[in-house]
Amino acid sequence: MGLYAPIIKGEIEGLKIGLDSDLILWEHTQKLEYEKLQGEWLVGFGVGFNKGQTIRKKLRKKADDKTLNERVKTTLYLLEDLSYKEFETILKDNLKNVQNWESKHLTKDIITEAESLLHKDKLQRALLKIKEFYRNEKVLTAMMHYSHFPARLNKLRLNKQRDKITKNTYLLEKQKIKSDLKKWIELNKN
Repeated sequence: MGLYAPIIKGEIEGLKIGLDSDLILWEHTQKLEYEKLQGEWLVGFGVGFNKGQTIRKKLRKKADDKTLNERVKTTLYLLEDLSYKEFETILKDNLKNVQNWESKHLTKDIITEAESLLHKDKLQRALLKIKEFYRNEKVLTAMMHYSHFPARLNKLRLNKQRDKITKNTYLLEKQKIKSDLKKWIELNKN
């Protein structure tokens, strides 16, 4: 979550709960242990809860329960992936295009570029190219599902740097990621 002041920590927690619940604030505050919480945190919680409820209403537009749940998961993913300030800015911009979130198809140009980079064994650049496409096109749900690819490569590189794996293991795992990425591209062609 990062290092935030208690009021911001409370706001983030309130946002998560407000986003993921149809309860009203009063019903939720009955469960809080007030003596263990700071006053600033509680104020932030109330503000965040109301923000979460407002976002939930916007996500609900033209969405069945399954789609709403997927949009909520996507929003929570963004909250975990970004700093809170960046999250607010990106979400505000993306809420205008919530209908794009569920799209999964990659354009021919992106597919061609990614495949070319993979052919040149530039896995990191291919991964970033696709992530950048999803972010720019506001295809956030697909970006959330896709995010494990760059995370896997980062973890693999970290393990290699710390000498937790051999070079052969590294190369094998990198090839698995590359193969899985090719399958992802194939499944998400337009």
